[in-house]
Amino acid sequence: MNQPDGPPKPSIESLPVELKRAILSALPDVSTIKSAVLSSPSLYNAYIDAHHQILHEVLLKKLHPSLVSDALLTLRSSKLGAKAKDREMVQTFIQTWLRDRPPPLEPKWTLPDSIAVNELQSHVDFFSADFASSALSANPLDGSPDDSPSPPTEMESCRIQRAFYRFELHCHLFRHQHHQRLHHPHEDSCLFFASHSPWENEQLACIHDYLYKRLSIAFDDVAAHDVDWGEMSINYETDTDPPGNIWKQRMLSQGLSFLRRAVHAETYSERYQLLNPLVEDYNDYSLYDGLESTNRFEEPQSDLADWTSDEKALLINKPSVNDLDEGPRAAWWWTHEHNSRAMFVASVHHRVLRERGYVMWDRARLCRWGFFTGSWAPPPRRLGREAFERRDDEILESFRERSLIWRVGGKGWWSKDDYSHIKWPKGVDETHIRRHE
Repeated sequence: MNQPDGPPKPSIESLPVELKRAILSALPDVSTIKSAVLSSPSLYNAYIDAHHQILHEVLLKKLHPSLVSDALLTLRSSKLGAKAKDREMVQTFIQTWLRDRPPPLEPKWTLPDSIAVNELQSHVDFFSADFASSALSANPLDGSPDDSPSPPTEMESCRIQRAFYRFELHCHLFRHQHHQRLHHPHEDSCLFFASHSPWENEQLACIHDYLYKRLSIAFDDVAAHDVDWGEMSINYETDTDPPGNIWKQRMLSQGLSFLRRAVHAETYSERYQLLNPLVEDYNDYSLYDGLESTNRFEEPQSDLADWTSDEKALLINKPSVNDLDEGPRAAWWWTHEHNSRAMFVASVHHRVLRERGYVMWDRARLCRWGFFTGSWAPPPRRLGREAFERRDDEILESFRERSLIWRVGGKGWWSKDDYSHIKWPKGVDETHIRRHE
């Protein structure tokens, strides 16, 4: 009779349930938890009775505790889906979760929800790091470069990430508004923006401007070369179109996952395949519209510095988050003290300041920049009047040339004086264009 060679080898199945749960809680992300519990019935049994706590502990490795409520609210809004076409549904959501300001949501994670939040947080991390790197590369007042800025503090990082969550929340609530011709999305968005202070709305405007610029790299590449897009006169070039470009706004409304794919699309073909399905549809309402609608043109129209205490208390919305640092609030007040309420949020005059994320930073960083002691004025336009008009003429001419190609059935990539990539119908070539001029 064979004798065993020694004591049985230890296995994960033989561990106490407390150790199994500790192992699961030590895993790096929730996707790894899914793989682990599906690979072992013993781990699954240990997980199933404590999954809320295990998932919460693992999520906190990626998600700052102060952002849990933002993540949960954004997750909840994503589940509206097509229900967001229902105006009453959107209004109820905003009133319940933003206007009434209930206590923070209690996380009771399921695996699908935690995987969704984990994925969203990865997009928030990606864009937040890129935004901070770009914004901190120069002094917001004089534009002088800073080659080695100090990294964002914990509070600054949370502020930036919260603004990206707010962007995603807005996408979920208002992405479908173009389907409802009888809706009044501006009225609904007023409820959304009234739930936040003007400096919090300006933080969202910073994110809007940043994402608009990042999207424009891929968008402008296709818009400058595709024959069909030229026939549709889809405008391009960030310096010559306003942020209200309806096609870009439609694409922004797709959210962070889509925008990250757009940023990572490096070739013309990749960009075209991603963006082209969206060009024949656009929103009647956009985030840019909503931000602009927060600016008021009724009285008082005096400068903010001349407002009475009662006017400030009545007309300046309270912040939705108790920020322990006064930097964002102070930066907004200092910037707008000589502005009327028609310029409080997303003003073109403060575009360069938003590029530097001026309402994202702690007061200590702002003071190191000399923000409150210096002076600032809007810089001149990047393009002078003659250059601007010349660029406009070039764009219009490209529309004309591509429209001629489109009329004879040509498709594909076009460039001035280069028709080699055009796909022509049988029996048609470049010479046929001249007959339609």
